[in-house]
Amino acid sequence: MRFHSCLIVVSENILEQGLYTQFICKVSQLGDFPNIDVVLTVEIASAHKVNIVLQHLYEATRNSYGLDVDIQVGFAKWVLKDPHKQWSQIYVADGDNIPHQVQLNNISNVKPVHICLNPSDTNTIEYTNESSANDFNAEQFRVVAVGGTFDHLHDGHKILLGISAFLSRDELIVGVTGEAMLKNKKYKDYLESFIERKEKILRFLDFAYPGLPVAIHEINDVCGPTATVREIEGLVVSEETSSGGEYVNKVRLEKNFPALEVFVVNVLGGSDKTSFSDKLSSTELRRRDYEKATAQI
Repeated sequence: MRFHSCLIVVSENILEQGLYTQFICKVSQLGDFPNIDVVLTVEIASAHKVNIVLQHLYEATRNSYGLDVDIQVGFAKWVLKDPHKQWSQIYVADGDNIPHQVQLNNISNVKPVHICLNPSDTNTIEYTNESSANDFNAEQFRVVAVGGTFDHLHDGHKILLGISAFLSRDELIVGVTGEAMLKNKKYKDYLESFIERKEKILRFLDFAYPGLPVAIHEINDVCGPTATVREIEGLVVSEETSSGGEYVNKVRLEKNFPALEVFVVNVLGGSDKTSFSDKLSSTELRRRDYEKATAQI
């Protein structure tokens, strides 16, 4: 449960008319919250489209709130399944028809604040994604795998995890790097422990996809569970680790395992000069911790 958090409800109308940037900017002017939850009431079938929408929402929200706010984005279809979620404040666009209003009323006693928007002040989303040659549908695979260090869990990680969960029907397997693969990391002394990283992953997935079975594996080689769990059908990778997908399939074929379908995620852009993507890398976040610690000496 996230106390002192606000919920921002995003409808299909807000998304398709390009009004989210204006919406989040106006909400951010009404007060500060340490935790921001963004929930979309629209259902999206395509992983490509989900990738682009998540990227847009995380970047716009981060640009309005800055670096020191924890942001989570999910879909009402899954997020509102959990009847125990609570928020200090809820924001909706004035005049919006919210398809999940009944669910929202059932889990929150907070009266929503309605935000008036100017329909001519838009920032439309361009639905082009060159990161992955393949596109897949929601819950297309019984078991999906994703791997990474997931240190100082940030927006890019959440996009990677969110799409992996979106594609999973029965189980999501998350490989989290162990000590053997962390020896050469910059600012290694400021890496979070395996337990801390695991807990943050599970907490985020419990928000975005409550009820989805999640298995966390410690990995100390490139393949991790993809080389031992035959039942895995899909693999989600970032652009910077996309070559790993080819290697994983090579190893699986050598073991007579079926090859995995691979989806490549465009994590966070960086083409926007106001983007916080560079400042939100795990290395940069560890560097900030290092500078805070040395400043106190």
